[in-house]
Amino acid sequence: MLQTYFINDHIIRINEANENGLNVDSYLILGKQSAVVIDTLQDTTQLYEKIQSLTNLPLTVLLTHGHPDHAGKATQKFIDNDVPVYMHPNDKDLLSSFTDAPWQKQIHALEDGMLFDLGGYALKTICCAGHTPGSVVFFNEKHSELFTGDAIGSGGFWMQLDHCLPLHTYLENVEHLYDVVKSIPHLKLYFGHSEQAKQVPELQYMEDNITATKMILDKKLVGEWVDMHIGHDTLHVRQACFQQVYAYCYDPNNL
Repeated sequence: MLQTYFINDHIIRINEANENGLNVDSYLILGKQSAVVIDTLQDTTQLYEKIQSLTNLPLTVLLTHGHPDHAGKATQKFIDNDVPVYMHPNDKDLLSSFTDAPWQKQIHALEDGMLFDLGGYALKTICCAGHTPGSVVFFNEKHSELFTGDAIGSGGFWMQLDHCLPLHTYLENVEHLYDVVKSIPHLKLYFGHSEQAKQVPELQYMEDNITATKMILDKKLVGEWVDMHIGHDTLHVRQACFQQVYAYCYDPNNL
């Protein structure tokens, strides 16, 4: 089921909820000359049709990372309609582990610093690997807007998966991201799972994420052991809480 939320005159959030309680977001960003779709949701195959009902501008799809709830089934329809799709190549193998769909071979490579000019609105690509090896965010400085996918979590943060980078490597990357955006007044964060967020997502959330990461690395923050069920697998992971990051999941053997 898709729900549409008009954030402002150039951002439309499209949310997909399923029976398992997963809420994931796609964002339609409207410029004067073209538009961008950030992430393609998970199970729905109707996102292309939804986007077509909202705009007739030329489209580009940008994937924040290769997980199937962000690079979902709807990607096929965009490819079939000659819409270019971009993802960082470091997530190519990850995406292939979730799908054998032929469209993945037609994805264009995202690079750090790549700019997408929509006409009066531009998005800059910033790499922030950690949650996945190819996680990226998209930044518009003029409007103080940052589209984060899962790169810094959405209140809950997953760093416990086998393909997550070590926490000390992630810390370097998220601190680089913070250096880019820290001087932006009233920065607005648009999460990949905004329904999970318990506070208004602003710069303080990223600061809490960085502090939590440092404290875990310094053994000053130690989460409780929890069993997490993902598909047919059960993971035994640590889950810590710090301020707005209410569920920081990590593997103590991957620090």
